Amino acid sequence: MKKIICALTAFLLMSGMCGCSKPDILSNVDSALSGAESQLESLVEGESGDEEKSNNNTFSAKDSIDLKADTKIIGNDDYGYMRIPSDFERINDVEGNDNLQYSDKKGSTVFTLNKIPIDIGPAEAFINLKSKLEQDGAVDIETETDTALNSYFGNKISCYFKDEDKYVLIYFIPFSDRIAYIAVEYALENENLTDYTKTWQPFEIDD
Repeated sequence: MKKIICALTAFLLMSGMCGCSKPDILSNVDSALSGAESQLESLVEGESGDEEKSNNNTFSAKDSIDLKADTKIIGNDDYGYMRIPSDFERINDVEGNDNLQYSDKKGSTVFTLNKIPIDIGPAEAFINLKSKLEQDGAVDIETETDTALNSYFGNKISCYFKDEDKYVLIYFIPFSDRIAYIAVEYALENENLTDYTKTWQPFEIDD
């Protein structure tokens, strides 16, 4: 199941977007994202050291969950930090990427953190990723620009893989000298778990 996210990250690597940071380019992240917003709106027009601390076809309506109860904190200074359910376990990326991934025991939900320096620009990155999703058989692809995630603004892509019967939600959130890549792959019955992405922040979370 995690192969979808692994494949997408591998695509980013091949596109030259995951690698050494480039502060001289990333200092212009805000202005670049402004350009990305106009390009993406045009594009989708008409479309409908890792840290872990324990703390004991349409989308459906979600049940609310307590985002602090029975959770643990994952992440690092490069990727940012977020809370996930405490019973999720670290898994290795089969593609050999630098993904920080955690899965439930059934493998039905996977959270992924990574970072993306701006080598080709956020607008082109989103267009390329959308194209890759389509090539891989994704449907119901939706994109949003200037979307908020825990008060941090960036871009969002969501889609559905019919063959896998899995949904994917991806955020690109700029901070410091990089862009955070926050993704979750999930089955429809676990859609409420996507709310844990709302706990993401670029700095360490106080337990």
